[in-house]
Amino acid sequence: GHGTALAQQALDITAPLLPLQQQPLPAAAAAAVLDLRSVSVRLVGDHQIGNIQTAVAAALLLQQRGWSKITAEGIKDGLENAWLPGRFQVVKLPDTPYHIVLDGAHTGDSAAALAAAVRAAFPDQPLVLLLAMAADKQHREVCEALRACRPSVVIFTSVPIAGSHQRSAPPGTLAAHWQAAAILGSSSSRRFRCRELIQANLGAALEKARHELGAFGGKGVVVVTGSLHAVAAAMKQLNIAPRSI
Repeated sequence: GHGTALAQQALDITAPLLPLQQQPLPAAAAAAVLDLRSVSVRLVGDHQIGNIQTAVAAALLLQQRGWSKITAEGIKDGLENAWLPGRFQVVKLPDTPYHIVLDGAHTGDSAAALAAAVRAAFPDQPLVLLLAMAADKQHREVCEALRACRPSVVIFTSVPIAGSHQRSAPPGTLAAHWQAAAILGSSSSRRFRCRELIQANLGAALEKARHELGAFGGKGVVVVTGSLHAVAAAMKQLNIAPRSI
């Protein structure tokens, strides 16, 4: 496969190295801290910071319980090598001027986190949103949250869920929820200029997205979301290996 995982954020991580016992500590022990600077992580977005904090806390707790091989350098290496395919996975294909973001967000909260991360990473770039979901997911909530991306174009499509379209949400259903969110949603999701299109399958939707970005000189961002099934289908269609790094 081809494509490069591009999304990263740099963090400074500090944490007290306090032993488990509750009795008073020597001043030197009380002052000991884990201090990691400019840790480059591929878990991107403000919502991932809490996950990183939890992982560091767990590692330090294990260290205190006798796992002596856990070191500060080991924690840093682990954070820098950790990543989640299909979670704000940014790729750029050869000879292609635009970026592709693959994210399996399929709940209101995860869609809101994706929207915030997209606009933080690509604040001024034209954006085409490709949305495909399972029939039993939170369509209205996801659409309302994704409207915060303020895409130039949104394309509703369908992918097989567990090998069948029987569990796939019809693109027209997603379009109706998107339009309802424009009318009934919060002020941040209200109306803005956006082309709304329907394509029968993901391959056609990806080609349509490329065509739509032509109006912006071919540059911009294509976001594929709504389901990990959609992400997997996009990886297959674009010949992107799950670990393209």
